[in-house]
Amino acid sequence: MSLNDVVQKVNPKMVKIYGSGGFKGLPAYGTGVLVSPNGYVLTVANHLMETTDLRVHLYDGTRLPAKLIAMEPELDIALLKIGTDKSKIDDLPFYDIVAAAKTPLATQCDADILLGSPAPPSLGAAGQPILQPASICQTIDLKHMRDSQS
Repeated sequence: MSLNDVVQKVNPKMVKIYGSGGFKGLPAYGTGVLVSPNGYVLTVANHLMETTDLRVHLYDGTRLPAKLIAMEPELDIALLKIGTDKSKIDDLPFYDIVAAAKTPLATQCDADILLGSPAPPSLGAAGQPILQPASICQTIDLKHMRDSQS
């Protein structure tokens, strides 16, 4: 799967959250993830939640009011509900946390590349480590990612 494929799959499930902020060096917005088709958003617990005028911008540009449902500062997490009683929210693309927990995407190859192989690396002629070829990992197109970052 290429980086572009991942972005196309993830972006519709992301939102921007506008609340209090934008002064004294505080950010004016944050991000969240849709976690249900009817408008629940998971985000971090921060200063943005300290307002009665929360706004959420969806991927398609739709702007909706939001309400803080729960906040747990010790876990740095907050749950919002977008929409109002008058504006029914249904069929939003969302990140299914339960399904994701049941089907982990990471492979040993991913962990080796991201965290470093637990085995000592092979050394090339000049003594530099030889990295595992990206073709072994089928879950992400590392060459495409390198090319798009340059």
